[in-house]
Amino acid sequence: MFNIEYTKLKLMYDKNKRKVDRLLMARGLNRRLSTSDRTTKEDLLNIWKELQNDYPELKSKELEVIWDYKYDIKKHFNKPVIINIGNGLTVGGTHWTAIYKSAYFDSYGLAPPSILYEAGWSGTYNTKQIQALTSGGCGQMAISWLSYVVRNKENEFFNLFK
Repeated sequence: MFNIEYTKLKLMYDKNKRKVDRLLMARGLNRRLSTSDRTTKEDLLNIWKELQNDYPELKSKELEVIWDYKYDIKKHFNKPVIINIGNGLTVGGTHWTAIYKSAYFDSYGLAPPSILYEAGWSGTYNTKQIQALTSGGCGQMAISWLSYVVRNKENEFFNLFK
């Protein structure tokens, strides 16, 4: 029974990942960047630059890509920020999430890490899991969410996964 349920969930999350891949590729993004299971800080910055070419309202927003412990509410509150909340040495990998003003996004649907609250952040976060814990693509999902939320279209982003 577990294997059947796991397979169903994996297919659903893989389908969500493909939606984000197609969304990014439709914007003319490099196929390697849009479909890779692993993204680097440089990859995410390059994707943001390409998205800025497509959406004028993103041009004035400089993306920050940081470790969670470097989040500073005074410096980052009005900026789109992608946060790495893992440690490859102890967790077995890292995980990209995103924050913009008082909104936080985690493709696993998890609450923000306590370190953000300790830095003075408070706000809302999504609870809908749109990525399997065993799949990649969290960087692309985080940057896609940012491209919607900065343009005040967060609902449109989540409608992609209904």
